[in-house]
Amino acid sequence: MNPAVLDRLKEFEPDCLLVALGHGKQERWIKGFMPHLPSVRVAVGIGGAFDYLAGAVERAPEAMQSMGLEWLYRLYKEPRRFKRIINAVVVFPILVIWSKIKPRKSK
Repeated sequence: MNPAVLDRLKEFEPDCLLVALGHGKQERWIKGFMPHLPSVRVAVGIGGAFDYLAGAVERAPEAMQSMGLEWLYRLYKEPRRFKRIINAVVVFPILVIWSKIKPRKSK
């Protein structure tokens, strides 16, 4: 990271920091720089959210958005994201549901 950027962040003393560097990179950035930003209480990796807000990335048709299928449209547009999207949309919910219904072990 550019030391001037870190100095500027320290100068602003933010409570909350939104980091939009893309999956993986933003998480590493947060982990590496949080110790140098004592005012920050919450840091969130927001991925491509700013790309959508700025209009740099096309959103799914409204019908797909209303059905909760924007992830499917993104998969169609960016097939290289297959593994990540499947993990987030299929695997993760199954693991959460399984953790709620499986019998708990007694101590």
